[in-house]
Amino acid sequence: MRQGHAAWWSIVVVALCLAVPAPGAQPGLEGRELASTRLVVGIRERPPFAMKNPDGTWSGIAVDLWRSIAGQLGVSYELRERERDALIRGIRDGSLDVVVDAIATTVELERVVDFTQPYYTTGLGIAVPRHMGGDWMGALRHVLSADLLRLLIIIAVMMLLAGTLMWLIERKRNAPHFGGRATDGIGSALWWSATTMTTVGYGDKAPITAAGRIIAVVWMLLGIVLIAGVTATITTGLTVSRLASRIHGPEDLAGSWVATIPGTAAAAYLKDHHISFKPYPAVGAGLQAVARHQVDAMVYDAPILRYAVRTEMAGTLQVLRGTFDHDDYCLIIPQGSRLREPMNRALLTVIREPGWQEALRSYLGER
Repeated sequence: MRQGHAAWWSIVVVALCLAVPAPGAQPGLEGRELASTRLVVGIRERPPFAMKNPDGTWSGIAVDLWRSIAGQLGVSYELRERERDALIRGIRDGSLDVVVDAIATTVELERVVDFTQPYYTTGLGIAVPRHMGGDWMGALRHVLSADLLRLLIIIAVMMLLAGTLMWLIERKRNAPHFGGRATDGIGSALWWSATTMTTVGYGDKAPITAAGRIIAVVWMLLGIVLIAGVTATITTGLTVSRLASRIHGPEDLAGSWVATIPGTAAAAYLKDHHISFKPYPAVGAGLQAVARHQVDAMVYDAPILRYAVRTEMAGTLQVLRGTFDHDDYCLIIPQGSRLREPMNRALLTVIREPGWQEALRSYLGER
């Protein structure tokens, strides 16, 4: 009899233990409780994961994912746009229930917020100047720049002015060299200005008047300056081309100047590997710095770099193949949030559907 009572009490105790949540655990929201919940969702513009349209609506990979999750859970919500630091503060102080963003998980963030299951796995990428063809074509593209074209136009105009002035002064007293018809005389004067500027000085055309010789001396000095400018422009173009073309992967970043956004996983990677970098406030500003050769490359989240280059810098920059320093993108929730379990179930359902891969391709192109 006592054994029967002992067995019965054992069953009751086990049942009570299973029914009582572990210390600190919170049950997830379910059913009617979810349907009556209105969530405050933080968001920021971060193409192609979150993009604000001209009419004020939002689209993007993370936005589409959240809409599918909210639809499965049956919850209503409102979007509130904030900057990155304000999003994290909102999760910590409870003013935000969820953050829809493409923030890579880090140890520092894990200490203050919680994450859902990853919805996108990627890594860091490197954006560098685009080279058309091989190294020689890339070098030629850098040499034949707008700066060189402007300098050549200036030289041509000054050659014309110097030659015409020399012809006006010398045509009567120095007819063998600058005389004859106007076309012949000006042509001879232009030949003289070209050979004098380049310091070739064949001597077949030379001034004999005092004024003509003064002009010749001034033009020689100007020619030295102009030729030095052309040489410097070409040398700079070749140097920039060589610096850019030597970056083929993360192992080539040492010794280069790199652009990135401070406070991100990319900045942490560069610091850990003792790679010098310049901070920029946004992806577009960093890419512009690369295009202007103010830095050698930009390191940042690969999908965001690829989207920005494809939509804004096509033909100017390229993102190297492959990624490094693994990153997971998750939705952000407060620590201990009761939304975690139902959101994870809905998220895993969405990303396993065939339409998810199609959505990624529509935003990112071929992966």
